[in-house]
Amino acid sequence: MSRRKSSAAAPDAASEEGAAECCAKCESDIAALSKEIADLKKELAKKPAGGSDPRVDKIWEAIVAMGKGKLLK
Repeated sequence: MSRRKSSAAAPDAASEEGAAECCAKCESDIAALSKEIADLKKELAKKPAGGSDPRVDKIWEAIVAMGKGKLLK
């Protein structure tokens, strides 16, 4: 049996294009999240102290479901 040599050649154009699309999607997702956070901050600023926005509860539930609840401990 012969072994294949692994090459450290530069990725081909298809790989680069796929990576660019992936990065663009991530950047789009981050921009959408940033907008949602800004909207939440505006809504929370309108509420009296101690008020709760139901969207915050939904976000918290999603974070806990992903196993990231340990961040605030």
